[in-house]
Amino acid sequence: MKRLKIISAALCILIPLAGCSVNNKAPAGEGAAPDTSATDIEASTHQVTVEDLTRNVISSGEIDYISSCPKLIVDGAETTEINTAISEHITEAYPLIYDEGYVDGYETLYKWGVKNNTVSIVVYAASVSEDYYTVEVYNYDLDTLSPLEDTEVAKRLGMTDEELFDKTAEIFTERYGDVRDIDVVKSIEQIDYYNITPYITPEGNPGVAAYIYYAQDSQFCGMESMRCFDLTKDYSDSQ
Repeated sequence: MKRLKIISAALCILIPLAGCSVNNKAPAGEGAAPDTSATDIEASTHQVTVEDLTRNVISSGEIDYISSCPKLIVDGAETTEINTAISEHITEAYPLIYDEGYVDGYETLYKWGVKNNTVSIVVYAASVSEDYYTVEVYNYDLDTLSPLEDTEVAKRLGMTDEELFDKTAEIFTERYGDVRDIDVVKSIEQIDYYNITPYITPEGNPGVAAYIYYAQDSQFCGMESMRCFDLTKDYSDSQ
């Protein structure tokens, strides 16, 4: 079982939630997701759409705070069990609250991708009042609409577990090798399915949500943070 709010395999049989849930209590910065509108993508023999199941907008002054939950539609039919489970979890875990002129809680939005009979939905929940966000990844088989184990997702992305781990380590080195605040060595040492989750990006590329660890001499010493990466991209110029 993964740490924090990861749902066990046994529970996934009853409630179709699977993947990675991470509370990022370090500064947000990179990894914030753009708004994603619904798009039809041909995936194997299935037609897939992900659009808003709910969209809550709270205005405060000149700022609109938005909370969206995804609705998965496969071959023209809503996947009611999956959609209800995700929505109930997101709404309970990351509420957006308006009370006497004060907004608190989380803004939520999502991205999604399809490849090799698999759909990935990545939900981002950004705190309204604090500088951190949460990432949750849900991977489903499109034939059975059942949640997929991480190793199966990696396989469908054309990678072995070792290849996925090695590529994640390579990305860490490219992106953070010269970043003083990040403990790259520890981050690489911690790469396993307890700390990372593979997914499909909106472009259909292999992606990974992975923990990074802050250095001992960083102002964020002792903290860890989740970042999302497209494994086909070059991050060497991002430092």
